Amino acid sequence: MKKNKGLYVSVEILLKYGIVKSYIIAFLLDKGGYTSNVDCFARELSNVACFGHASQAIRDLIKMGVVERTVYDGRTSRFSINRKTL
Repeated sequence: MKKNKGLYVSVEILLKYGIVKSYIIAFLLDKGGYTSNVDCFARELSNVACFGHASQAIRDLIKMGVVERTVYDGRTSRFSINRKTL
């Protein structure tokens, strides 16, 4: 089966959260995120999509309950989507 190289979210999500937050949601739905903290995750996104304000968008999504952060061993975090809130 051929892997699709694009990241997709519905138009409803795009209109509700805006472009940057929708990209973050699509990225997490596609790959998930394992890193040390929000800033490192934002840096990873900035390398992919050149979003300078990704860390604030991630923090906003965490406050909204859309993105969940689970901390393992005090240094590694897993960022995932709370599908119930979408």
